[in-house]
Amino acid sequence: MMDLNLPSSSLALKNNFFWISLFFFHGLFGQEKESKYLYLVELEDKLFNFNRVEDPEKYLSKKAIQRRKKMGIAVDKTDLPVTKFYLEDLRKSGFQVQYTSKWLNAVVLKVDQKEDILPLRVKTYVKDYTWLGKAKSARQNKEKVLWQVNRSEVPNLVVGSKKYYGEAWHQIDMIQGHKLHSLGFQGQGVDMAIFDAGFHNFSKRKLIPQDQIKYTYDFVQMETEVQSDDNHGYQVMTCILADSPGKMVGTAPKVNAYLFRTEDDASETLIEEINWVKAAEVADSMGIDIITSSLGYTTHDEKQMGHLYADLDGRSTWIAKGATMAVKKGILVVNSMGNAGRSEWRYLGSPADAVGVLSIGSVDKYGVKSGFSSFGPNAANQQKPNITALGSNATVGSSYGGVTRASGTSFSTPIVSGMMACLIQAHPEKKPSQINWAVMQSASKRFRPDYEDGFGIPNFYLAHQMLGGAEPNEVQILEVNTKKCKNQIDIGLYIPQGKALTQEVFIQKNGFFGLFGGISKLGLESAMLEGSYVYKKIALTGKKLKKINFIFNIKTNDGEEQKGFSYTCRTKQLEAFETTALISD
Repeated sequence: MMDLNLPSSSLALKNNFFWISLFFFHGLFGQEKESKYLYLVELEDKLFNFNRVEDPEKYLSKKAIQRRKKMGIAVDKTDLPVTKFYLEDLRKSGFQVQYTSKWLNAVVLKVDQKEDILPLRVKTYVKDYTWLGKAKSARQNKEKVLWQVNRSEVPNLVVGSKKYYGEAWHQIDMIQGHKLHSLGFQGQGVDMAIFDAGFHNFSKRKLIPQDQIKYTYDFVQMETEVQSDDNHGYQVMTCILADSPGKMVGTAPKVNAYLFRTEDDASETLIEEINWVKAAEVADSMGIDIITSSLGYTTHDEKQMGHLYADLDGRSTWIAKGATMAVKKGILVVNSMGNAGRSEWRYLGSPADAVGVLSIGSVDKYGVKSGFSSFGPNAANQQKPNITALGSNATVGSSYGGVTRASGTSFSTPIVSGMMACLIQAHPEKKPSQINWAVMQSASKRFRPDYEDGFGIPNFYLAHQMLGGAEPNEVQILEVNTKKCKNQIDIGLYIPQGKALTQEVFIQKNGFFGLFGGISKLGLESAMLEGSYVYKKIALTGKKLKKINFIFNIKTNDGEEQKGFSYTCRTKQLEAFETTALISD
């Protein structure tokens, strides 16, 4: 029996997963009056544990074990369930157990009054305890699902085409995700956990293919039903799972989705962070490949529960510890930066502060940072955000079954997460850290990341190539950076394997009446490394420059060729040109 602490009713999962239960004491919940307060009780150790690291099949799924082996991750004591002896002693002492956390080696307890927790002080196996907030009352009358919408016949549109994505075209085109879809990568076979505040009526909306939803659980109410609460999670999941060609297609419409409600939108207490950690543990035990979370925590309803900016160093908050552990277990974790950019706080939330988490900011349709998108770095001065995507007026599923627009890093995050799932599908042999690095190195600010946009807007097709997909065989200028073509121009350049390269630079000044003036040669650059991404800084001479022309002299085993690019200073446009058309005076 796997110690995932889920409901007592058995669930047959399609990945040959074990059936799951919420401990032997779960049946007591309905027999006792509801307690009011929740505490996290940290335990000193995992002594007297009947489980062993040598027998992981007792508490991890086959898929989770296979992932560990593939990535060279050893099963250790953090994988062991909490010691059953300690749980039995707590129960005999009159405490109600909500659930346990094996990563934190802790128990969430429910008590009637705050002073009821005091007897824990004499328990030698108790390390410490923390008040998490008030317990959520059991749901008496669930909101009924409002309507049934049948999926209509979809038009026969070409995958990857503009019409195929409907209203969602711009948000996938911005990150070149459609090119991966055209290659057949839409998240097939990849398992993704989505953490949110609720997924209201998702099964009744025609945008979502229901056979892609593999499992649901609500850690707030401790039940499998997740459709009676907040609509936020539904909007988030449509950015990934929408599959209505001509209307809206998400970034990974074929991914296997596991929906976890961890956030109670009606309050802000520490229990929600522990819910997140618990959900991550369950996802790990199931063998989930990727977690996407449009949640983040800074201040709380009770001041003493809130975090200072100094706490957001990637290792201090409970939720950052859980996210870091998920990454260590081989899960790719994607999290929103937050929407505090215009507030006094302005910084990111947790777990976006965790180093191994891919933290996502927001830009508008022009690629400019959204004003609301939270700033980095984290409190340890580490790079945050990591990348950005469209979060201002993104296309999402509406409450009425169609599509609408919404803004927030909550939506730039799943847009990215879906494409990350496609990369996992395309490169199953790669570790999450390798995929994250390729995505960051594909992005628009790869050579000059900052604390507003991180590495910038990613190019997922380029990341695919960098991970060993179809390798680009042409010399490419990936980035140009200069201030009005004065003093210096910097270019980011890709040079394929097998191509020896030298570079000539020509400048054009303004002529009479704003026309182009004469062309002069700036100089011949030395040979550059092949098969690499390079960043060249080129000093400029002269004033009132209008255009910079680059000619690359390329030698291969098959002969020689030239390739030309021109950069117009005023419009910042980069375009290829025939080198024979360049006439020097």
